[in-house]
Amino acid sequence: MPVRSIHPELLSILADIMREASKRTQLVVATHSDRFIRFLEPKEIVVMDRVDDGDTTAAWGDSLDLDEWLKEYSLDEVWRMGRMGGRS
Repeated sequence: MPVRSIHPELLSILADIMREASKRTQLVVATHSDRFIRFLEPKEIVVMDRVDDGDTTAAWGDSLDLDEWLKEYSLDEVWRMGRMGGRS
């Protein structure tokens, strides 16, 4: 997903367009852009992690107990701090 080349002010519009499209079809988007994550909800994110044995785990963002963090930080800030996983 080329979200790194999209102007940051347009990322919120892209997130809205994707939400609208997801009402009609399944939508899977992969990104490494923390700027894009800012415009999503935890329930819209699946964090993938590689574990020691080489397997991969997946966790929905709303299952990661982020409520306390999100009181003081935006979702992209929580991501950059490494509180969501997905850094392997």
